[in-house]
Amino acid sequence: MRRSFQTLATFKTLATFAISLSFASGAFAQSGDIEGWEGLRWGPTKATVMKTLQRFHAHECARADTSCAGAGVVIENYSFSGVPFRVLLTFGPRDALTSVSMTAEEKRDSVEKVLAQLTNRYGRGGLQSEYDGDEETLRTKWNWNKPPGTCVLESEEGSGVFTVTFAAKR
Repeated sequence: MRRSFQTLATFKTLATFAISLSFASGAFAQSGDIEGWEGLRWGPTKATVMKTLQRFHAHECARADTSCAGAGVVIENYSFSGVPFRVLLTFGPRDALTSVSMTAEEKRDSVEKVLAQLTNRYGRGGLQSEYDGDEETLRTKWNWNKPPGTCVLESEEGSGVFTVTFAAKR
């Protein structure tokens, strides 16, 4: 029961932060489109991506590496808002870049830093929260739909990680 109250308190704190951040940054937010990632528009080939992102030490995902299943290119220790991420770049038909998934450890203030940066860049995102009382887990998701792409920030309390995903709209 005590854990439930702690989880609920954390949820209230996170929700209050998200709401206040949305209002505070709304007047000053840039509402940019999600046209790609790190200067790459959606659609370049793996070879182009590898060349363009070599400054981040991008490398192909080894087939035996199950931690990057489905991804074609991996970047270790990519910094976004001062938070280190592992980045997986996925390619679709005709070897075209279709999505980028960034995963980081959920350390003190890391989600808040990233949320602030995304809100500043794309404006106020849609917020969805779900509390699972049986598992005592809070799942929070912010969505930005800015043609020709989307961005989703997902956090699950207790998992120790959170994810930011950029994807081309289909």
